[in-house]
Amino acid sequence: MTLPIQAALVTYTKPLLGMDAAGFFLQADQAGPAIFVAVDPATLTPAPEVGDEVDLTVTDVATSASLKQVTALTGFSVVSSNNSIAPLVADVNNATDLVTNLDAYAARVITLDADIDVAFTAAGAPQVAAVITTMGVDDPNLRLRMPETVRAAYDLQPGCAVTLDYGVMWRFNAVAQPSALQPSDLTLVLCPAPTVVSAIALSSTSVQVTFDRTLDAASVQAADFTFNNGLTAQNVSVSGATVTVTTSAQAGGTYTVTAANLDDVLGSPVVAPNNTAMFSGFVSAANLVINEINPNITGSTDLVELLVTGAGSTNGITLLQDGTNVETIATLPDVNVAAGDLIVIHITPAAATGAAPSSELTSKTQFANASFSANYDNAWDFHGGTTGLTNNNRVIRLEAPGGVVLDAVPFAITSGTPPAAFPGDLQALQAAGFWLPANCGGAPCDYVSTPTAIGVSVLYTGVGNSATTNSVQRKLGFDTMQASDWNAAAAQTWGQPNP
Repeated sequence: MTLPIQAALVTYTKPLLGMDAAGFFLQADQAGPAIFVAVDPATLTPAPEVGDEVDLTVTDVATSASLKQVTALTGFSVVSSNNSIAPLVADVNNATDLVTNLDAYAARVITLDADIDVAFTAAGAPQVAAVITTMGVDDPNLRLRMPETVRAAYDLQPGCAVTLDYGVMWRFNAVAQPSALQPSDLTLVLCPAPTVVSAIALSSTSVQVTFDRTLDAASVQAADFTFNNGLTAQNVSVSGATVTVTTSAQAGGTYTVTAANLDDVLGSPVVAPNNTAMFSGFVSAANLVINEINPNITGSTDLVELLVTGAGSTNGITLLQDGTNVETIATLPDVNVAAGDLIVIHITPAAATGAAPSSELTSKTQFANASFSANYDNAWDFHGGTTGLTNNNRVIRLEAPGGVVLDAVPFAITSGTPPAAFPGDLQALQAAGFWLPANCGGAPCDYVSTPTAIGVSVLYTGVGNSATTNSVQRKLGFDTMQASDWNAAAAQTWGQPNP
């Protein structure tokens, strides 16, 4: 191929982003055509910059995800520099065909106003994308795309509105992706004011206050937090949307925290009435271990039993499942439990026959089995979330507030295609000292090591598909962080001591 291009303007340069090639965009007229040159600017002399008028000869092209790209060129030269790109930027706010006529917009420089409709999701790491609505288009195939670092700079989320002041139209097959590659591409970013989501005591002198938006750390001071019942704020530490407040000594009971005079990353202040939260004064977290489990119950009404090994509160303890993503299976309510108590977590409880209306908070028989057949009268019955366990290779963790690991167990099966993420999750568990052996024959445990990752894990093999069939149980009194702590699947013992 030999295709000369003359007097085209460089409208945008693009760094290497994951699988997206580095390159630059060329355009001559506002209405196009435009094209992406998938050649790293750093390999050309001089390196093309926005505003350069260039000549070149295209020697090869390719199409990736329906986006035509120049992949090889010769004879590159810069004719002039510092040309204005403004006349080429098309205002597409009222365009109704951004998706249906995507070929006409691909690779062009554009500006638009957008409402962000849903949460951002992965769109080719390190980039993310979210469905947007413009004045002219309401279509799930119109998605604003950007590196996660750009999204995080503004904490963009559903409910925000932005102006893409200077961007390019990327595409992924039929999906139109107006793109911002740096924070300055976005202007007039508007998001709902930050609100207090929750507060929880991490210790007798520490409270974690969580907001729904990332905060401007420089705006946060101890004086911004006030408490009732004589509690006072003494210091603060900010991490994203979370503030850890050092307090005077808590005396138990219930407190209310009020936040004021602090801003999110956009400079929006937290305001009443969404600036308060109640929390219980600190009680030491209970020590718990995973005691019995069945990930295979019909309707994802899976069960997990916990054994209390040290008295305390279950408030905010989470049951997590590590896979490709970390899934929160259950967040435990605020109940003071005694050593030796059993807790049965009912996952997707509404789908279970005989389910109680909620978790038991006052006694183990608050919702007795005689009226609610799914419950166990010798155990605390807690409701989990609607994400079921996965009957495959996964690490199941118990964490106290603040990310303190109480227990973690790798579970596996011996059939099917093994998930790629599991060996890494297991290795992380071993490296943190929560599972033995620490490695597999001196090498990281994986699917081909000796022993294998599956060989050092607890097997789900043999579990049944109902609450009355086989489960996998910890041996009574065993906690050496090894697969040998566990029996093979056998008759369930929910709410009763394990054999």
